[in-house]
Amino acid sequence: MYAGSADPLAFASCGNLQNVIMNNTWVVQVYTSDSSNTCHTPTALQAGQVGFDSARLSWTQSPGSVTQWQIAYGFSGTTFSNLQLNLSNSTQSTLPNLQQASTYTAYVRAICGAGDTSNWSQPVTFTTDTMPCTVPDSTWWFKRGNTTATIYWSPTHSLSTVNFEHGPTGFTRGTGTLVSNLLTDSVRVFNLQAITYDYYYQVNCNLSTTSWQGPFTFNMSTASLPSQRMSNVRIFPQPASDFIYIDIDRTVIYHLYDPKGKLVAKGTLDTGITKIDMRSATNGLYLLQLERQGQLQMHKILINR
Repeated sequence: MYAGSADPLAFASCGNLQNVIMNNTWVVQVYTSDSSNTCHTPTALQAGQVGFDSARLSWTQSPGSVTQWQIAYGFSGTTFSNLQLNLSNSTQSTLPNLQQASTYTAYVRAICGAGDTSNWSQPVTFTTDTMPCTVPDSTWWFKRGNTTATIYWSPTHSLSTVNFEHGPTGFTRGTGTLVSNLLTDSVRVFNLQAITYDYYYQVNCNLSTTSWQGPFTFNMSTASLPSQRMSNVRIFPQPASDFIYIDIDRTVIYHLYDPKGKLVAKGTLDTGITKIDMRSATNGLYLLQLERQGQLQMHKILINR
């Protein structure tokens, strides 16, 4: 009989039958051995595919009437009673939502029926990686009114934030207007003058950051977009399915963004009718940006099959 500990791992050599006797000081658990117990303890527990926020556990199980497995895991050094518990229907399981650059310990045991479980396995310890910190794969802007502008980017990960700084063209980074730890995919800047501006951005991944990217430029002296219409632009069909056709009377540069703001296509549209292949695109609202001699124009394109 063991006394003075409520840690299940302290009874690794005993069977599963137990009685609990408690008072204000001690927790006494009485275990009896059961030679007929066929719920074998899992072996060869190991961690693989360890990333910055997940890891995959796998183990070996001797033949028997195992119905499920229970996994206990948490930061190394955590008391067993505070570990998180998961259930698995196979001899492998992915642990999600882990913290980056952290060391974890995990155990597994077999469930052979109601009230019939094996002992906990030997532990496995692993350390998660650091989240990759990369810059957005596209950036673009359009003007909102005469004194404001909105800058968009494609986030590289939902856990990252963006530091953004802007100022008149040629300003020294560190002396401009700084906005830190933006959780969104855009920033709106106010009180702008009719001049050209530069901006920089940096991705913050908690434990690491990218270098500052830029300068990128936008010109507030350009006329407001609603009046900056390129003549004879026709886009069809709407909604589209496999292709979109652009009929235009002058050559322009185009950028196509998906519903999440990610750049999916770019190039040049010549005079006349040009088509863009959308067969691999998912349903949703896309934005087509046309640019010519500093003039920008945005068109909404709905893909619906």
